[in-house]
Parts: sequence; structure tokens; C-alpha cells
Amino acid sequence: MKNKSICGLVFALSLGASAVQANDFYTGIQYSKLTSELSNSLGGATANPTAINLVVGKELSENFSVEAFIGKGISDDVPGSADFSVELDNLVGATVLGTYPVSRELDVYGKVGYAQIDYSDTDGDKADGSGIVYGIGAKYKVTQDVSLNVEFSKLPDSKYDNYDIDIDTRALNLGAFITF
Repeated sequence: MKNKSICGLVFALSLGASAVQANDFYTGIQYSKLTSELSNSLGGATANPTAINLVVGKELSENFSVEAFIGKGISDDVPGSADFSVELDNLVGATVLGTYPVSRELDVYGKVGYAQIDYSDTDGDKADGSGIVYGIGAKYKVTQDVSLNVEFSKLPDSKYDNYDIDIDTRALNLGAFITF
């Protein structure tokens, strides 16, 4: 499944790069604060690891864009009073965005797509999952070519390989983008 996700990301990136026209291709970086709720039949706890995401996208029109992203954890966190910490290993995905221009500088958007997410903990255990990713956000154009965004996303659920523990993840992303 990872190979298919990576191949899809490379394909999406190559499509965007081959069809670049003035001001319709963009790239950026996002800081992600994750809320990862670990749960099983006995209860649950929340961890808040962080990540960095690299994003590339192509505006298809004023109201539609496609994006591909890849993320990597930069800090781990201890869920509740557990004796281990959880970190995002990898996040790979692609989304379609529907955008509504509120003003010349401000856009709001919704997005939906597919992603794969991989976690590990300090005990060496792995958790992964893939599926639908969706979210809402706002983009503020600082200049014609530079924008800032804030978005809330629901990432696919993941499950530990060796334990009956599920991870439900949401992300608050803050980003900076350059349009070409």
C-alpha cells in the first residue's frame, strides 16, 4: 500500500510540474499540531505530537485545486500517563480543494482526498492506516505570490499492528506558500 501511495504522489507531482502556467502552481510548508486519540475497549488517552508537511498543488480554476503532501513527525508526546511516547513517522496523501474567494486576499476552502499515516512509539510498536482525509481552511494572500494558511484536517484512523489500539487523528496546520 505504501508503494501505491508513493507512486500516486509522484504521479500527482509530475502532472503539476508538467502543466505549470503563470500563477497556478504552488508549494509550501506546514507546521502540524496533531491530536491523536489512542483508544481500546478499556479506555483511551490523547497524545499531541507535531509534524512538518511539504505541500505541492495546482490551481485548476479559481475554485478548484489539487494538492499532494508528505509529512514527517518532528516531536513525540506521551499519551496520558503511559510509559511510552507516540510520534508520526510518515504522512502521504493527495486532496482536491474547493475554494470560495471571500475577498481579493482571503479564500476559504474545503478539501477531501486520500492519505496514508504511519506512527511509531518508543517501545518500537507500529501503527498505520489509510483512507479518507478531509478538512476546512482559510488562505490569506500576503502578496500575489505569497500566502499563509490555517486549516483543520481529519486524518485516516490508524491501528496498532500488535495491539487492539486505534488512533483517531485530527490536525491543526499552519502554513506558508509560494505561487509560481
